[in-house]
Amino acid sequence: MSTAERSDLTFGEGQGTPAPSWRALRFFNAYRLTLAALLMAIHTFLGETDPLTLPRADPFMLITAAYGLAAFVLLTLDELRLGGYALRLQLGLAIDILALGLLGFSQGTSHENIHILMVANVAYASLLLGGRESLAFAALASVWLLILASLQARNDGRADVLFTHAGVIGMALFAVAILARTLARRLEASQRLAEQRGVDLANETQLNRLILERTDEGVLIVDGDDFARHANRAALRLLHCETPPAAPPQGEAETMPVGRNPWLDTAERRKPLTEINPELLEALRAWRQQPEDGQATFRIEQPERLQVRITPLDASPHGPVALFLEDDASLMEQLQQAKLAALGRLTASIAHEIRNPLSAIGHAGQLLEEGLHDVQERQLLDIIRKQVARIDRIVENVLATSRRKLAHPEPVALGPWLEDFLRHYRQLHEDEAPQIELATDADMNVRVDTGHLEQILTILLDNALQHGRAPSGERFVRIETHRQGPRRLPVLDVVDRGPGVAPEVQEHLFEPFFTTSAQGHGLGLFVARELAEANQLGLHYHAAEQGGSRFRLSFPRQEFME
Repeated sequence: MSTAERSDLTFGEGQGTPAPSWRALRFFNAYRLTLAALLMAIHTFLGETDPLTLPRADPFMLITAAYGLAAFVLLTLDELRLGGYALRLQLGLAIDILALGLLGFSQGTSHENIHILMVANVAYASLLLGGRESLAFAALASVWLLILASLQARNDGRADVLFTHAGVIGMALFAVAILARTLARRLEASQRLAEQRGVDLANETQLNRLILERTDEGVLIVDGDDFARHANRAALRLLHCETPPAAPPQGEAETMPVGRNPWLDTAERRKPLTEINPELLEALRAWRQQPEDGQATFRIEQPERLQVRITPLDASPHGPVALFLEDDASLMEQLQQAKLAALGRLTASIAHEIRNPLSAIGHAGQLLEEGLHDVQERQLLDIIRKQVARIDRIVENVLATSRRKLAHPEPVALGPWLEDFLRHYRQLHEDEAPQIELATDADMNVRVDTGHLEQILTILLDNALQHGRAPSGERFVRIETHRQGPRRLPVLDVVDRGPGVAPEVQEHLFEPFFTTSAQGHGLGLFVARELAEANQLGLHYHAAEQGGSRFRLSFPRQEFME
């Protein structure tokens, strides 16, 4: 619809003046043309006059023909959109007053009732004009009728009847003009209110569509016949049903309206739920048979583990429903974030409630050591000292998770740095005599925070020496560096010869407080991954090819330099 067509449906913002209504004006001129044709037909039928011949002695037919010709010209101007709206409306009303007034007095009293048609024309025009113009034309029509009545009275002497008739018609003209003016104002106010509400509704609809399209939660609307009526992109992605639209030409933006997607653009904008996900359909039908109050939540396993919430959109459970889909992995991530937030609140109390008395115990142990000479007592004191150190490490790891420091990466030649690191590590663990083998690429440079990398490798080596014993009891660890994949990204592997990790345990390895050892605290690998992510590194577990475990530290391309 064009701009001009849309304006037919609205009122303008002027004070009491409706906006141009071209459709109403065309209807008005078509009405004039039809009225002229009907008057000619009726006059011909009653007067037995040939409509193809316009006798000069029949002024009624001449005036009606001229009136019809003027209406046809006005209608043609409307179609061509020539001239201003107000000017054409005023010109047409002036022709109405002139022609209908002459027709009423053209052949005596038998045609005076035609003046009633003038009231109808003034009323309709007043709705389109509004303001004082309608009253001005009512006054003009009344004066014109009085002039014609006075001229007619000179011929037949019926002055009282003619002036009374003109007065009654004049009062009717003023009455309908005033009423039409009031009605026009009310229509204008109602139209403005409806227009504003329409704009608000359109904005709200657009906002809702934007929210649905940009949310990470899948939304699927299903009707009572179990047909999908709408699905946002997140739902299509989670259900593996998305058919991406063809890419627009280079340099052009995608013009698909918000809320539309090709996947549901069928003839009826519906798709059977059984074609989308049969498991989802089965769960929905089970809920319809035994609906619960409010919402129902269930899980589906295909195409991936999803949590689905059903929200009825109608009072009946067999009506339309909204299905909200969430990935179980994202929910677990949210739970993980909540756990970390609780852990952060816990660390402050740990620092005061544990470290302070722990320091006192350690200091007291040092004082006792000075006066002890018995071997057995020294062994007991050594146990105390080691357990104090162990608890202190646990507290330090907990605190490290809550105050993860920003990484300060620097260029590092990985081979020489690892050799220096292992030399210090062996010195700290010389009583355990660990077997650690190093195989490095001599030409590998990376960018990393060396303090964080030292902590990560210390945790991985401690973990390997503790849990990666070979069946023979040998404690062997191998550190190797190489490049991987077509992009030749640097990786660092820590490999042991232990029994490995069970598949059901692997997905929990990096969770805080998860441990399979009675002596462990479940924070080492969690802290290692946190430090790796602070440096934009990846830390993952892989089962070793020949048995054992392999923890791989991956350096992204932007984090290393040649």
